[in-house]
Amino acid sequence: MLVYTGQARAFILVNGRLADLKVQETPFFKAQDHYGIDPQYAVSFNGGDYVSYKKQYPEIDIYFWVNWKMLEKEIGGRTYKVKPLVGFYRAQRSMPESQLPTTARTWTSNSAN
Repeated sequence: MLVYTGQARAFILVNGRLADLKVQETPFFKAQDHYGIDPQYAVSFNGGDYVSYKKQYPEIDIYFWVNWKMLEKEIGGRTYKVKPLVGFYRAQRSMPESQLPTTARTWTSNSAN
C-alpha cells in the first residue's frame, strides 16, 4: 500500500489501483427510516465526495474502516441501537447517480447551504 497525495487529498494504492479510505465510527442510525437499510451495516458518504470522485477519479475504489464506537443514539425521542462492528470493507464502485438517495442528490447540488 502506497500513499498518493493530490489536490489536498491523500489517496492510497491497493493492488495498483487508486483508492480512498474512509473511517466510520458512527453508524447511520436513521438509515432504516430513510432508506430501508439496516443501520448495523449503514455508513454515510459525503455527496460532494461522490460527485468529485465520479468526475475526477471514476475508477477509484472506496474502502471503509468501520469501528462502531457509538452503539446507541436517541433521536427525536426514539432510541436507535446497533451491535459492535469492526471491519474493513470495499464499496461498490459504479453506483449510478440515479441510484443515490434523492436527499443525497439534493444535498450535493446545494452543498453550500
